[in-house]
Amino acid sequence: IESGVREGDAVSVHYDPMLAKLIVLGRSRPEAVRKLRSALQHCGVAGLYTNLRFLEQLARHPVVAAGAADTLFIESHLDELLNSGSGEVIHWCAALHQLRRRATYGIRNLPQAVVSPWERFDNWRLSGTELETVEFQTVSGAMSLSVIVSETDSGSIPRQFTMVQAGERIELELRELPEGLLLTGAELRFPFRVLEEADSPDAAFWVIPTHPEGSEVRERFTPKPRLVWTSAEDSQQPSLTAPMPGTIAQVLVTAGDAVRRGQPLLTLEAMKMEHTLSAPEDGVVEHLLCAKGDLVEAQARLVEFRASSAEATGNPG
Repeated sequence: IESGVREGDAVSVHYDPMLAKLIVLGRSRPEAVRKLRSALQHCGVAGLYTNLRFLEQLARHPVVAAGAADTLFIESHLDELLNSGSGEVIHWCAALHQLRRRATYGIRNLPQAVVSPWERFDNWRLSGTELETVEFQTVSGAMSLSVIVSETDSGSIPRQFTMVQAGERIELELRELPEGLLLTGAELRFPFRVLEEADSPDAAFWVIPTHPEGSEVRERFTPKPRLVWTSAEDSQQPSLTAPMPGTIAQVLVTAGDAVRRGQPLLTLEAMKMEHTLSAPEDGVVEHLLCAKGDLVEAQARLVEFRASSAEATGNPG
C-alpha cells in the first residue's frame, strides 16, 4: 500500500481524491490478478465513498484478467463496472447479518430482552416465529427479502434461517469464523466479512465476499428502519443522486420537463471522465438541485421527480 493521506486529512473534490495505491507482484499475470483480487477483498474503508467496488469489478472482468483491455475499455464498460448488482447470495448474507445484529444490539442494550419475549428482536410470536421482511437500499435500488428465523431461546443470537422467495424455502446457516462469517446451505458455502459504518442496527454496512476465486464483489446495504412513516406522496417521489464526488458538466433538462426512463439528464465530471446520469423512471422534473459548474458530493440529490401516473401518460388504468 502506498498512501498519501493521514488521519485527520480532508478528501475534497478540488484535487485528485486518491487515498492510496495498491500494488501486487506475481510471477505471471494470472498470479498477479489473483493476488490483486485477494488484496482488494481485505481492503475496507468506512465513512466515505471509494472506488473499491469498481476496482473489484475491474479485477474480475475476464477482459482485464486476460490482459486484453485497451484505453477505451473503462469508458465503454463504465455502466457495467459501476452499476452491476450483486447476486442473490450476497443479498441473503445481508439479510441474515441484519437480523443477527438486531438481536445482538437488543441483547447488549436491552437487558430485559433476555427474559422478556416482548423485547426480543426476532419477530417472536406465541405460535412460533413469524415471517419477517428485511428491506435495504443498494446501488441497484430498493430490495426486500423474506426470512424466517429458526426459533431461539431469549438472549441467544440466531444461526439458522429460512429464506422464502417465489414460494420456495431455502434453509441457511450463518456461522462465525476467526476470519469472518460463513453462509452455508444445500450445495452452498459462501465466506464473507462485514464492514459496519456505525455501531447501530440501522447503519449502512458492506458485505465483502472473501473467496479469492469467486465472481461476487462487495455490496453496500442501507437498512430501512423497522418503524418509518412514509406518505403515499413521498413514496412516489423518485430522485437522482450523484454516484461519486464531481463537477456538473452539463444540465440537459429544466424544471417541468417530462422525461422517460433512461433519458440523459446530466453529465458529471469525475475520475477524469464524464458520466451521463439518466432518469431512473418516467416522470416530470420537479426540481433541479444543481447547476452547471457545481461541485457535488457523493449521494448528493441532483434532481427530484414526480412519477408519471397512468392517467398522465394516457395509459389505461
